[in-house]
Amino acid sequence: MEVIGDGQIARAAVATGFSLGIPTVPSQLPANAGSDHQSFIDAGVQTVFFTSGDFSTIHSPLDVSADISVTMLDQVGDVALAVLKDLLGQVARG
Repeated sequence: MEVIGDGQIARAAVATGFSLGIPTVPSQLPANAGSDHQSFIDAGVQTVFFTSGDFSTIHSPLDVSADISVTMLDQVGDVALAVLKDLLGQVARG
């Protein structure tokens, strides 16, 4: 799994992936690529973006649901949930 972002949350996501035994690497979007998270980055909000890294068919007729890896989707969910639980714990502790 690739984790895109350069803030504390993205670093936590990479570390969390490793701690869960999920191969996770920091990454960045290809040149001239963007996504919904960009407007948050522009506003100074930390973001994290999970991907499997294959952008070759995105937003094209070849971008079909049959290509979704259920295993990867499950792993992304596990990492995202663990990061969210940690963030909520930090908020609760003040």
